[in-house]
Amino acid sequence: MSNFKNYVKRFFAISPDYINQTKQYSQEKKDADLAMLLYLVGVVFLLVLGIIGSFELIQYTETGEISRGGFLFQWLKPIVVAGFALLFLKIRKQSIATLGLTRKNISKSLILAGFCGVALLLILVLLNVALGTIENLSFAFLGHFAEAGVGATILWFARQIIVVSFTEELLYRGFMGTRLYGYRKSKIGSIILVAFLFAIMHFAPGIPGLFMGLDTARQVSSIPFAILNWMLLHVLLHWMYSKHNNIAGPILFHVIWNSTALLGL
Repeated sequence: MSNFKNYVKRFFAISPDYINQTKQYSQEKKDADLAMLLYLVGVVFLLVLGIIGSFELIQYTETGEISRGGFLFQWLKPIVVAGFALLFLKIRKQSIATLGLTRKNISKSLILAGFCGVALLLILVLLNVALGTIENLSFAFLGHFAEAGVGATILWFARQIIVVSFTEELLYRGFMGTRLYGYRKSKIGSIILVAFLFAIMHFAPGIPGLFMGLDTARQVSSIPFAILNWMLLHVLLHWMYSKHNNIAGPILFHVIWNSTALLGL
């Protein structure tokens, strides 16, 4: 039994490199302030994207014309977030390795993410079997991609990897997660704080639509569940990142997590 406990303890233990790195953020508040500033940059960007998307929706409703401005604008997201992150690193004279962008432990990080991804899919399938909803499991998305073509399929996955997963991992796990984890005395409190900010961020694009009279808001009854869902995702991704002090695994798992919706899970 003791061997099993030791195995579990080692499995969930975080990297000494992560602990040593985050200690450097405990002395000064500058890194924590820059982390919050980067968060505001990301939120403002999403609000602007929401405004563009709302106008495009109104245009489509009135004229039937589809505009690609919002689609093209969202590809600036990784450039903006990464650009500010690199600027802040230069100001603080820090390496990009402090964002988890390093080759060290990259294979271990990817293997862990793959293992967790397979476990996630298995759990969701078994849950659907237990609930008697397995018939909802559909691979119709393969037909959708086949109809859309190879180009559209590649673009979809590129967006998931670069625009969504890479950008959010860089911001919430690579920058905010490390800086606030190191600065705050309560490590659990810092994880919960970033988890909450990560969850709230997902509502930003829909806010402009509310002021423009569009029905872009989620159902009120589903908001608490959505917030809890994203907070739990952050906790898992934070551990995955800190386990090997590498961003590669969290990016891979983030893509798998987002892709489960296509399976009807």
